[in-house]
This record gives sequence, structure tokens and C-alpha cells, in this order.
Amino acid sequence: MSRDDGGFLGVLFQRMGHTLCSQRGQQQVIKPGEITVWHGRQSLDFRMPERFRKMCLLVPIERFEGLMPDSELHVGAHLKAGTNLSKLLGACLNTLADNVLISDEEPGDAAVEVTLEMLGAALTRNKESLDRNPRTSLFERIRAFIEKRLDEPDLSPSTIAGAHGISVRYLHLVFSERGVTVGEWVRLRRLAQCRVALTDVRQDRTITEIAMKWGFSDAAHFSRSFKAAFGISPNAFRRAKTSALGDVSPCLDM
Repeated sequence: MSRDDGGFLGVLFQRMGHTLCSQRGQQQVIKPGEITVWHGRQSLDFRMPERFRKMCLLVPIERFEGLMPDSELHVGAHLKAGTNLSKLLGACLNTLADNVLISDEEPGDAAVEVTLEMLGAALTRNKESLDRNPRTSLFERIRAFIEKRLDEPDLSPSTIAGAHGISVRYLHLVFSERGVTVGEWVRLRRLAQCRVALTDVRQDRTITEIAMKWGFSDAAHFSRSFKAAFGISPNAFRRAKTSALGDVSPCLDM
């Protein structure tokens, strides 16, 4: 963490005892069985006033972007103990800490990926339950629809609108409330998936193949779009990140 630029989301799972989390003069108490999320670039103070056990996952932003859009909007999420979401996710995190990551029998990569997918789904559902705005609910359904079809080159506003029984004009209104067009949203989500793929050392696909996989039909256009979005070319990003990112860094039983 001391060498990191803070480009990660931290996930804290309290297993025993309490953690006092202070930020900007406000204090939050994390109780046993509860989960909270923070950003690596935020100034936080964690205090443990008693004997405790907790698990932290430090997940690079790039990894979270592959699971959900606007991942940084989930910073501050607090899953209370006793809910179905926290029970299910807590059981998964306990198994990851106690059995998977300490085992030498097989690599834990697949289990970590599944855990992150569950975490992403739980945070998304938690956010939806806190926001009762009907238009926000529609946006979340549209977002999920787009996410499943990012690799379809013919994904268009008319296709999206038709699938949800709304006009293209209303679709644009839903996205304009978030300061983005439908086309920009689709393009940025595709770029995020390409960025995730470029960090995967297990894949031997070329940059062009990755771009084509996620709906880009022109390699030069993809390269320009990637650099405009992330400030670095796809080729330079792959060279810089493939060896640096690695897997999720676990801090167990702190």
C-alpha cells in the first residue's frame, strides 16, 4: 500500500470486534458481520479499540470496473450485519480467508474472481435498495442490459430503448441526467472491459483482438479512444500494468 498510488477500492469485512472508521469528522462503527468500502485515495483513520479479526481486500479500480460501471460510486457503502446480502457475502469471505487463500492445493484465482463478482452484485443491489427513484431503477435495468451486450457491435440506442419499451428520446433523457450520452456510456464501458483484458496475463490475445471482442471495429479508433479516456495508449498500458497489477492483495486476520 505504501508504494501504491491509491488506485484501489478497499473492502473491509469485520469478523470479530469493532472498527472505528473516521473520515472528515464523521465516525462509522463497523460491527462483526458488516462490510464497508473505501477509496485508496481518501484520508481515513481506522481504530480497533478491542481484540479483533477482520479481512481486507484491496482491489485495483481496473478490476472493479470490469464488474460494474461507476464503481467509485459504491465508496462508503455499508452492508449491515444480519441482512441476507451480508450473510451470504460474509460466508464467502470467511471461506476465502480460512480455506482458499491459505491452501496450496490449487490456485485461488478462480475463487477470488467469483468472490469479486458476488461483491459487485451485492453492492449494486444494496445501492438499488437505497434509491427508490423509479427512473434510477429503470437506469439500473438498462445498465445491466447494456453490460450483458457490450460485445455486440450492433448495440444501439434504438435496440436498448425497444428492449425496455421506451422511446429513444426518453432513453437519452435517462442518461442525460447522469451527464453522459448513451453512446458515451457504451463506449466507456467497452473501454473499461478492454482495460481489464489488457491486464490479464493469462490471455495471449492481441490488442486488436481484444478491441474487436468488445465491439470496436477499428483498431486505430480504439487506440485513440483508449488514450483519450485513460491518458495512455493500449500498448503502453499493457506493458506497464500486466506485471504490476497482479491479483487482489489480501490482508487476513488483522
